[in-house]
Amino acid sequence: MMKRLLLTALSTALIHTAKAQFADSFDSATVMPLQEFMSLVLKHHPVAKQAALIPQEGRARRMMAKGSFDPVAFYFASGKDFSDKQYYRYQDGGVEFFTYPGVKFNATWSTAGGDFLNPESNMPVGGLLALGADIPVLRGLLTDQRRLALKQANLFNRYSVHMQRRVLNDLLFEAISDYWMWSLRYAEYVMREKFVEVARQRFQLVKSAFLNGDLPAVDTLEAYILVQSREIATEQARALLNDARLKLSNHLWSPEGQPVELSWFAIPQLLNQPVEFPVPFDSILNISFEFTRINPESQLLDYQVRLLEVERNFLRNELLPKFNIKYNFLTEQFGFWAGEEVIIAPNNYKFGVDISVPLFLRRERSALKINELRLTEARLNRDNRQTALFRRMQQEAFLLENQFEQIGLVRSNKDNFYELLRIEQRKFQIGESSLFLVNAREVQAIDAELLYLQLLHRYQTSIASFFRAAGLLYTYQPEL
Repeated sequence: MMKRLLLTALSTALIHTAKAQFADSFDSATVMPLQEFMSLVLKHHPVAKQAALIPQEGRARRMMAKGSFDPVAFYFASGKDFSDKQYYRYQDGGVEFFTYPGVKFNATWSTAGGDFLNPESNMPVGGLLALGADIPVLRGLLTDQRRLALKQANLFNRYSVHMQRRVLNDLLFEAISDYWMWSLRYAEYVMREKFVEVARQRFQLVKSAFLNGDLPAVDTLEAYILVQSREIATEQARALLNDARLKLSNHLWSPEGQPVELSWFAIPQLLNQPVEFPVPFDSILNISFEFTRINPESQLLDYQVRLLEVERNFLRNELLPKFNIKYNFLTEQFGFWAGEEVIIAPNNYKFGVDISVPLFLRRERSALKINELRLTEARLNRDNRQTALFRRMQQEAFLLENQFEQIGLVRSNKDNFYELLRIEQRKFQIGESSLFLVNAREVQAIDAELLYLQLLHRYQTSIASFFRAAGLLYTYQPEL
């Protein structure tokens, strides 16, 4: 009886000793909290750096589109000499200014001379200055290729932030999922090691009791088999922990852009029971009301529609006839280089009209029809995908709440299994139980502990999944 009491007492003490040793090792090891890990991923991961380039590309595209409105300076010269005769000399230079309303202003200085000059090209000796404009009246009045490119670039620049957020959401979700898997494998490994030590000490005690004649030989075999089973399970847990550690290392990079392998001495933030629900109800309501505005996936669906709408306005304008009016004031350049005032006479001008229209407009009408079909398809896809995204966010919120409620039940179940183990140990003390039943209760307690850890892992992953579905994972601040 004394041997049984000693065996049970030492087994219970070993459990508490293992817990204390685990706490000491936790304090002495290097802890990597989730928030610090997320910060490292956002700072140094190549995908995060690629995502940071998207807004820069948006600004570059916008600048490139604005460049089509830059003033253009030009100069043209030609001449012909043959048989010691100067047939002609032409010079033409100036500046063109392109404006957003579609009007093109120009200032041109031209000279011409020669023995065989075309009469219509005769000019004063000092040249001729022309100041005028090219004004679209129908096609090109409301929009043109330059303004279309600028609107498209502005849209890309505006939505580039949502493109970046979508990339960061996906990157962080994968990284956080791997982090909590590492935390789960670490907790499982520590628990397995704890119970291996308990089994080894119990085997030594059973062996001593057998040698003293207090226990049968079969109890020593059973205790040794239990040690072997626990050691096998521990090695399997160690392999899974190593896999999780290496997988997590894929997300760690140095500031110099070199991959970093996570150290064996690093340990994760532990899977602890939550005190309160991680997302307040008011926040869920606000996310629901503003979902289409804050979710980057939803915003990018809207971006595709807006691109087609801008293109549709341009294609509609292409159905109009081309009707441009050109008008230039002319003045002689006598004394221009000497700084004298340039006088523009109203009766000196050059005027032109440019009119053209395709007779059937088949190309323009077909392009517009294709655009309208694509726009309808994009709108239907946007409505369908936005609804699916919103429903997924609702599902994640419900799943998160459900798991939050389960945690208390599973923990109570786990505690009850440990209470059964304690009762079985007491029965073993008074000779009403056997080592086999004690081991069976211990296995049940281990399974309950594993189930509890797995639920905590799913709960933490569901938090990240909810914020990802809402499109706000890049703003998530985990608890320490």
